[in-house]
Amino acid sequence: MVNNLLKKSFNIYLIISLILVLMIIGNNIYTHYLIKNNEDSMLILSAFKSINGSEGLKHRYLKKEDSKYYTFTTTIAGDEFDKLNGQDYKFIAYRLTGNWYKVYLNNILIGSLGDIDTGHSNIWNSLSVFSIDKKLVEEDNKLRIEISGDYEIGLLNFPIIITNSYLGNKILTWFNFFTDNFNIFVIGILVSGIIRLLIIYIFDKSLGKEYLYYCLAGISMLVAILNQLTIIYLPMSFINFKRFIIIGNSLAVFFISLAIYERFKRKYNLFLAYILLLILFFSLIISSDMIELKKYFYIINILSLVNAFAWLCTMVEYVKDSYEVKALFIGTIFGSYDIINNLVLDNTFYGMRIEVFRFIIFAMTIILLIVFHYVELHKRIEDEKNKCKLMYERAIKDQMTGIYNHQYIINKLEETKKFFSLIMIDLDNFKEINDNYGHQMGDFVIKYAAEEMKKNIRADDLLGRYGGDEFIIVLFGCEREVAQHISARIKQDIESPHYSPEGIKLEVTASIGIYSSYGDDDWKDAINKADQALYSAKRGGKSKINTY
Repeated sequence: MVNNLLKKSFNIYLIISLILVLMIIGNNIYTHYLIKNNEDSMLILSAFKSINGSEGLKHRYLKKEDSKYYTFTTTIAGDEFDKLNGQDYKFIAYRLTGNWYKVYLNNILIGSLGDIDTGHSNIWNSLSVFSIDKKLVEEDNKLRIEISGDYEIGLLNFPIIITNSYLGNKILTWFNFFTDNFNIFVIGILVSGIIRLLIIYIFDKSLGKEYLYYCLAGISMLVAILNQLTIIYLPMSFINFKRFIIIGNSLAVFFISLAIYERFKRKYNLFLAYILLLILFFSLIISSDMIELKKYFYIINILSLVNAFAWLCTMVEYVKDSYEVKALFIGTIFGSYDIINNLVLDNTFYGMRIEVFRFIIFAMTIILLIVFHYVELHKRIEDEKNKCKLMYERAIKDQMTGIYNHQYIINKLEETKKFFSLIMIDLDNFKEINDNYGHQMGDFVIKYAAEEMKKNIRADDLLGRYGGDEFIIVLFGCEREVAQHISARIKQDIESPHYSPEGIKLEVTASIGIYSSYGDDDWKDAINKADQALYSAKRGGKSKINTY
């Protein structure tokens, strides 16, 4: 049952992961389709010129000697706007990097993004949609974009678009879901998972330190994910904000490496983790501007991939035997997508690059670890219940026959408030069976006699071994005549021919005493009277039934 729960949980995790992959692929395909299919209703602007003499709006990293302020312009004919079929228009810019930018049409400001006074903004992942009044459109129109950037400017992988309001709002709605709204959703899942896992770690002392390291990795990711959000007013300089982001990314990898080491004790995981930490501190101390910090961030990304590869090498030999390791293994593969994306991809496809993939995968992995913990806890509880049940069964039952023991029968008789009948049964000449055939044969006779008694009583009745070759049956709410009828059937079945496993024919007889109590005497008297009836049956020649 536990393995089935683990398997189902893992399969759900795998399905959700695949859905996320398909969602990212589908999102980019639909976004590309949305642009391509509506090109007749939009102006895709790419021919920008720079007053500074640099190339157009294509994304680029700046050098120390480069200017931090740029102006880009393009010209749009008035009849181009007429093709958009709208009463007013929307200017759309997605992932236009810089510290801030302002957009003018015919020298009229139509919108801006970022903190223009200080430049302390994180807007690289933002979608800007500015309205353009149709009255601003002239026969020849000049669009001007002023950008200030410390270390990068330009468009990452999406063109500047002007379209009608209907299509602009459609693009805005679609993009909003997959930008900040989706990021906040991921943060919520991650926070929830971290809190739950931390509570489990605090209260369950049996968990290893790797669970604490996973929590610390999750907290580090919460810092790193801030880079995905549009933050207009940063409480610090842009370079210090980026330092915090790099620290969050690096510490997340560092703590996961510690967790993997704690679980599997592979020293190279520990070595690579501290190498990454050393490079991180070195980069924070040495880098004085964004250009240098970017170079070290590239090195840190490579080291993060090396750490991830080391995790895979560590887990590969255990992946078949543990669903938890399977989840970590798959999570590592999927989570490496973002790092590779940052290192090698320069996508010109009209789509959204969703860099929070590793965060949502890690959050899901944490939740899966919690599920695994609950399953394991359930297994431990069930094991304890089974142990207690087994111990209780051993305490109340005779180990040879599986029927109740002397003390349990006495306890039940003490508790009963309704009338009952007692049947005391003794196997005649049992000592001779032991003497002639041995104690193993005697045990066999005791067992089959108990089985014959079980067949002839009701589910609510109690059958117990009173001692040696003597048995007691308690028939609750049973009249004397019914007890006599049951006793006759039991005697007949016990005395019918039986053969031992060795093929020896056994001739066993039983003497039976019956007493029915109607509430006018206690259990001690009832047992004593049933025992007297049994004694009379044996004294009368054995193999008889006697009623008190």
